[in-house]
Amino acid sequence: MGMYLLIFTNQNVNTCCLIQFRFVGDCQIALACSKFVDNYGQEIINRNLYRNFILHLNNLFDFGVLSATAMRTTIRKLHQLENQCLKKKEESK
Repeated sequence: MGMYLLIFTNQNVNTCCLIQFRFVGDCQIALACSKFVDNYGQEIINRNLYRNFILHLNNLFDFGVLSATAMRTTIRKLHQLENQCLKKKEESK
């Protein structure tokens, strides 16, 4: 399931997190999501893929692979990154 998450987003972002990190099972999905946002959150925001990523997290939750806590944590991390981007844009104006 972890590979599914990273490959799905990889098709949209054109990067590969699987090469850098080795995730071996569903128990590491929360870590994989966190690392993915750390590494590619900026691209997700810049390319307007936020909704796609949230939908994908929701699917992982629906299938019981991602806990509600891990989903909230990942979304919160992406929101914080988005707020930082907005502040930088406002400062540059």
